[in-house]
Amino acid sequence: MKEEICDPVGIGRQSLADPLFAKKMLEGKSAEVNYCIACGSCSVLLKNQAQGGCPIYFEYYKKLLKEIQKTKA
Repeated sequence: MKEEICDPVGIGRQSLADPLFAKKMLEGKSAEVNYCIACGSCSVLLKNQAQGGCPIYFEYYKKLLKEIQKTKA
């Protein structure tokens, strides 16, 4: 019997960039994944106690980030 084993995988930021990441990968749809580009914008949101998400792929978080940047300027 073949054992299906997987090493632990960290997908913290990636899950913000594409909440359906795991599902898409399991279905072989890697071309449809919104990949995290490690820009750090989600960290800016979290550091400012705002709702965490990806400003690159989601307009809501882009607007939220702009509001935070206005108040910090």
